[in-house]
Amino acid sequence: MTLFFSAVNRILRRNMKAIAKSRGLTEEQVIQKAARYLGSMSEQWRAGEAPTIAYEDPICRWAYMFAHVSVQANLFQRVIAECERHSESFRQKLNEEVLSMTIFGGGPGTELLGLAKHYLTRLDDEEHEQIDIRVDVIDRVSAWSENVSLIKDEISDAYSKKFGRKRNWPALFDIHAFTLEFSDLDGFGNLATVFTRHIFVLNFVVSEVFDLDELLPVMEMMVAGCPVGAHFVFVDRSDDQTINKIAKLIGKLKLEVESANTTKDSMDTDEEKDELSELSASLQRQPRITWNAVWVLAVKS
Repeated sequence: MTLFFSAVNRILRRNMKAIAKSRGLTEEQVIQKAARYLGSMSEQWRAGEAPTIAYEDPICRWAYMFAHVSVQANLFQRVIAECERHSESFRQKLNEEVLSMTIFGGGPGTELLGLAKHYLTRLDDEEHEQIDIRVDVIDRVSAWSENVSLIKDEISDAYSKKFGRKRNWPALFDIHAFTLEFSDLDGFGNLATVFTRHIFVLNFVVSEVFDLDELLPVMEMMVAGCPVGAHFVFVDRSDDQTINKIAKLIGKLKLEVESANTTKDSMDTDEEKDELSELSASLQRQPRITWNAVWVLAVKS
């Protein structure tokens, strides 16, 4: 069942009109600016330094949505499935009556889409109880909270179409977005409950942090505050520098690695990028459909 491209397409269409109206631009001018942002993003990620991408600009966020959200959501769905396959305790968390998760750097909402499709596509012959999922999404860019809200709406729409009334849904999502810099220890101190969750996700976060000393203090607070057995899921670029940074961070936090692997693949065949064909033609670019990533599942012992 397609979810990622169709959800992204509807959000992009909706945001296109709003951006054009608020900026006094034509939709063609928004497209032109978005195309330039796509080029600059690629250059910064290839530069080997911490990127400074203008996510505060809605056109930049629009461009990111077009190019990256679908593929990142599919990657996260695959990683969740692999973690479930390799760890019985992780699998149990995903199937308990109540699940809680904190996502760092999750503003675009890719993890929400990936998690939603995980429950949307579970085997029909399996019997599962409905799961209440509390998700805290933490990002430094406050404007991403609009995206989180729109993606929540898309999840609800997809579940309604397949399962009907809420009582028949496989999962109910209670999503909260917070705006914080990773270095803001006082800010995190006022949100101590985010450190009590079952699963913590850092999806393409470590590669964007130039200095681990910026990330380490809040991660130490997180590990100190979470229960024994809490899981940490790292997903990131499969390059030596990022892999070494993840290993160093896990070592400093004294987490135990349960499983890890690299994955180089493309999106599921039920996902049709033709959903974005009109926008692709206007941008003269295609959305990403492949990845080359590393993932690590670690646990507090």
